Parts: sequence; C-alpha cells; structure tokens
Amino acid sequence: MGILNQPSDGLFNVLIVLTKCLVVNGPMKKEKLLALCAPASITDQVMAKTTLRRWTQIGLFHEDDEHIRFSDDLPTKFSKRSYTLVEVSETLRQLIYATQNNERFWEKEKNQSADMCRLTAWMLAQDVHWFRPSNFQQADDLYMKQINMDGVERQFTNSTRWNGFTSWGTFLGFGGYETGRASGEFIIDPTSAIKKQVMTLLPRRTELPVKDFLNKLAELVPVIDGGVYRREVEDKCREEEWKSPKVSDISTSLSRALLRLRSQGVIRLEKLSDSDSQVRLIGRGGSVVQSVTHVQRGDAK
Repeated sequence: MGILNQPSDGLFNVLIVLTKCLVVNGPMKKEKLLALCAPASITDQVMAKTTLRRWTQIGLFHEDDEHIRFSDDLPTKFSKRSYTLVEVSETLRQLIYATQNNERFWEKEKNQSADMCRLTAWMLAQDVHWFRPSNFQQADDLYMKQINMDGVERQFTNSTRWNGFTSWGTFLGFGGYETGRASGEFIIDPTSAIKKQVMTLLPRRTELPVKDFLNKLAELVPVIDGGVYRREVEDKCREEEWKSPKVSDISTSLSRALLRLRSQGVIRLEKLSDSDSQVRLIGRGGSVVQSVTHVQRGDAK
C-alpha cells in the first residue's frame, strides 16, 4: 500500500476535488459524491473511487452507512470560509506522518503512507545543490547505491512511482520543478512543508536556542533532520555511499528552508557571542552559510 502508485493509490488533484465537494455540500452518500466529482457521463469513475478508497484508509474520510464525511480525528476542521489548498496540504502531511500509517515502515503492508515518508526523508537527506533528478532512473540509481536493500523493496521501479512522488512532493511542499527551466529537474526544498510548524513553535517575540528549536521541529516534521522517519532512512544508508552531515551541521535541504524563511521575514537566525551551542547552515559545495545559536520569530505574518 501507499500513495505513490497512482493507478492504484489515486491522484492528488482528484483528492482536492473530493475534499472541496464535501466542504461545500457536507456529508453525502458515496454515489452522490462520485457523481458530482466524476460524472459517469464523462468518466469511468475509477480514479475517483481509487482516491476515495485510499484516503479513507489513511484517515482523511470516514464512511458510515454509505455516507462519506471528513474524519472526526483530523487536526483541522474544514469550513467553507477557511478552506484553502494550503490547509488541505497541511492536513495531508499530518496524516502521512501519522504513526498508524507507518506501522511497518519498510514493508508493503500496514504502512498506508510509508512510501511517501521513506522517499521524502531520503530525498531530504541528499545534497540538494548536487542532486536534482529529472527522471526516475537517476533517482533509482542513487537510491539503490545508498540504501541497504536487505529486506527493502525497490522504490522508483518506473516512471509511475516517480511521477507519483514528484506530484505529491510538490503539492505537500517538499520541492518542485524549477520555474522557467526546460531541464525537468526536481528541486528539493521543504520550505513550504515546515513553515506552519516553524510559526507554531515561534509565536511573536519568541526566541529559542537553535538545538531546542530543531528538536521540536523534528517532532512535528519527522522527515527532516533528527525526525523519526529520517533516522530510519539514514540508518539504512551505506556509509560508503552516503555521507552524513557533521554533528554541528544542518542538512542542505533544511538549511535551504531556514534561509528562505529568513529571507521571507518569518524567522531571524542569530549568533549570540555568549552561547556555546551552535549549528551551521550548509550551502553549495559544503560551504558554511551561517552559524546559528538562536532562532527568533521575524516580523512577517
């Protein structure tokens, strides 16, 4: 199971249509929901049914007496007034991270969204300035070199799963294709995926020691540095093929995100002379962009 094999797991754009329909019309019978979102006169409804089934299993929807509604356990209650795609993306990330959807992290069963968590954590562990894959073969070749495959299934077996990853990865805020370029390179960038959590950890006029901040952030976003799923992936990497960052260094992916949030005014990155605890943000070619001891909320809303 998972979400990356689009023919059997569904599409994110179909999921958006299903969520919007329920927000506007409220709970309804499955047949009516499918008829509104995928009219039988123009489509065979297969993808709508597939998407609805998978995300009911993951926990976005609940089916009761043939009626479909949003699950009561969602962190966000959708409403007509507040519904946005940013809100949907945030909710889906929380479901994808959920423990119950990653019970057997490296297995095919009982891991409703582990395929996305595995590959996202692995992509974020790469040098994002060097690794800019444009097709599944480039990603699969490196994955096969780095990951100890004993008891682990292959991931990017074909373009279907690669397309699944890039489409979901873009919608969920972990990267995207570079605008204005014809190269087709996927640029790894988790800025959007961590922004809300960063703002939650840093209310107005709040400052945290950087290591406390990073530990708390990793609990909320478990695919970044120090997160539980990131550690799972790093433990599977062959030492001769993947170089882990130094203890005091932040990965290039998280460094990129924090620097972008700084440029947006969301955070301030401080280096206080009276602090012994610091981390280094790493840029292109392993260069140290900035040393940081404290993170403070910026002025941006």
